[in-house]
Amino acid sequence: MHQFVQDSNLIQRHLRNYWGYNSIGYLAPHNEYARGGRGEQVQEFKHLVKTLHDAGIEVILDVVYNHTGEGNHLGPMLSFKGIDNPAYYRLMADNRRHYMDYTGTGNTLNMRHPHVLQLLPLRSGRDARARAA
Repeated sequence: MHQFVQDSNLIQRHLRNYWGYNSIGYLAPHNEYARGGRGEQVQEFKHLVKTLHDAGIEVILDVVYNHTGEGNHLGPMLSFKGIDNPAYYRLMADNRRHYMDYTGTGNTLNMRHPHVLQLLPLRSGRDARARAA
């Protein structure tokens, strides 16, 4: 669902990532899923969700917020690396140029940092009530 990039390994093999594993924009619907022109994917996604709700179908997004499509130290700089690399990613203590890779994708998001935690949705109704109070 989120904006993602094609993995260079897949591109070299003339394959495509159709399921969006390499997110670079958790808050943006993937542009290739939209029929309209530039910037219309948000409106199209909202319309999709509303249409499904009107039909009695609940929409649940199962999102893995543990890595991005920016890869390791050799990977592209597309999003969080350029914003605040040491805040968004877990880096090796002995060489902060390299990433801790608990995900097998080259990087691991730094869930210890408050800005990274702000990317995550509310975890339960209780959390929503607490934030609203």
